Amino acid sequence: MKDVSRAVDVGLRVPAELTDWHFRKAPIYLPARAPSVTLTMNPGVAAVFAWVPAQVWTSGSADLTRWATTSVTFASCPDRTATYFGGIAAETPRTCVRFQVGAAPYVNSVALGLDGRGC
Repeated sequence: MKDVSRAVDVGLRVPAELTDWHFRKAPIYLPARAPSVTLTMNPGVAAVFAWVPAQVWTSGSADLTRWATTSVTFASCPDRTATYFGGIAAETPRTCVRFQVGAAPYVNSVALGLDGRGC
């Protein structure tokens, strides 16, 4: 189980409606020339994805306001590993985050508790 802090307590700026939400870091690394990967949050889940460019994340005050979304696609680079900083924000640490990885016909379902507990 992972301790999950409120997003604002770890220095993230979030949309007003997410002020009391919690955040779990989950950096993404894609090797060079890897196919793109899409994540899509299931409807009705009180959670959003929030990954930002490295320069935003390392600025010391990442503003997730324009980056909070229910669907995101990660693209690789042709000559190096692509790195995306951020993670998942959810209403409570116990929120069961349910989302899809991939695009039809290659879709996998994922369910995880924001705090690492099973759902």
